[in-house]
Amino acid sequence: LFQVALNEPSLQSLLKASEYQITFIETIPDLPERIEGIIKSQHLIIQRKGRNFDLRPLLLSIELLPIDSHRLQRVHTLLQTDTSTHARPDELVHAIGIQPEKALFHRLKLHFFTKDILIGH
Repeated sequence: LFQVALNEPSLQSLLKASEYQITFIETIPDLPERIEGIIKSQHLIIQRKGRNFDLRPLLLSIELLPIDSHRLQRVHTLLQTDTSTHARPDELVHAIGIQPEKALFHRLKLHFFTKDILIGH
């Protein structure tokens, strides 16, 4: 914990990105190809509030992780989540073509930007 002056910006306004591990509870045989396709794509159009929305610019990184000890496939991702726009991990999973109910989402870290420094917590 550290003390913050009352005139400092809110934490929400300093939030820039969120890091997630996504674990799939069912095997997706072509998951590596799906991830590679997203990495190579220029656009990743989803439906948000009845409108087309391009998720791709908000996908800062995505990486297929080794299968875990329970033989489950996992993905590590960094998504933009600032005050102007944000990406959600369930939207990413849906865009990959997988029902979000078939995945477990674990937020690993929040990245804040303060005084010209990016801080990961």
